[in-house]
Amino acid sequence: MAGKTRVIAACERQADGAMGYVVMKVVASFSAEHVAAFRDAHIAHGAHIHTDGLRGFPAFADPATQRTHQVTVTASKRPDRARGSAFFWINTAIANLSTAIKATYKRPRRSTCPIISAPSVGPRTTAKNMRGMISAACRAIATSTALTRKTVYAPPVGAIG
Repeated sequence: MAGKTRVIAACERQADGAMGYVVMKVVASFSAEHVAAFRDAHIAHGAHIHTDGLRGFPAFADPATQRTHQVTVTASKRPDRARGSAFFWINTAIANLSTAIKATYKRPRRSTCPIISAPSVGPRTTAKNMRGMISAACRAIATSTALTRKTVYAPPVGAIG
């Protein structure tokens, strides 16, 4: 995995099938120790976790907190991409993050991309907080003045023309 950033990503799937909270965290490895630390910090008690067949992921199960684990994809099999499938929302979140990074950074590297170099992709700044970004965009739209082609290209006030 040279040159790759190891990230554990989890997405809450609500009872009605909608996407809930999403968390992505850069980890040193996919060892049981790092998986358990991620689980304890971000996964609710009683959660049922679907994962691929990575060796450290059985550590998501924790009988003490009634968290259960199910291997849904193993080896080189591709996950079901249909809406409502186990990996639909997390794949959507990862694809959206990937698109945002590629749209912002020509060649993303840990040294130049704050999202990749951050220890946790969480709600610390607007750049890493989708809800914050949406609120900021709505606030900007609501407080901006209407622009038309005519006003954009109008000569400056007082210009001799």
